[in-house]
Amino acid sequence: MLDGAVWDRAVSGFDGVCQEQLYAYASLRWPGVALEPVLFSDGDDGA
Repeated sequence: MLDGAVWDRAVSGFDGVCQEQLYAYASLRWPGVALEPVLFSDGDDGA
């Protein structure tokens, strides 16, 4: 699971991303919801 700021940096440049998908927005809009940002990859990221 990623830190919210890391998630926002990673996905903010994706085509078609909307504000509801950003951690900073969603955590303020729905404060009672437990957000679980997870980033998947279909390639080798070297990790």
